[in-house]
Amino acid sequence: MKHKVTCIDCGKTAVIEVERGKKIQSDWWYFNKLNINVCQTSKYFLKSRDPTKIMEDLVKVPNPCYNPEMKPKYVELWECPEHHKEEPVK
Repeated sequence: MKHKVTCIDCGKTAVIEVERGKKIQSDWWYFNKLNINVCQTSKYFLKSRDPTKIMEDLVKVPNPCYNPEMKPKYVELWECPEHHKEEPVK
């Protein structure tokens, strides 16, 4: 299956071959999908009780921007071979 990709760093586009459920045989790097409507589609946000300990003791807080009619919209994060800098394994 052909798939159009766009680099998140430079905006360069390309068409690559992708097979569902298999490893991508390309120089392009796929990272994840990102929901760009997260503020309107999430019922709750997580907030820390203590501002000094950000990821500890989290509480659900209702989202004032929540809209039940809004649908999630996902964008894929890809990086071209020229901009991908792989971290060395230590």
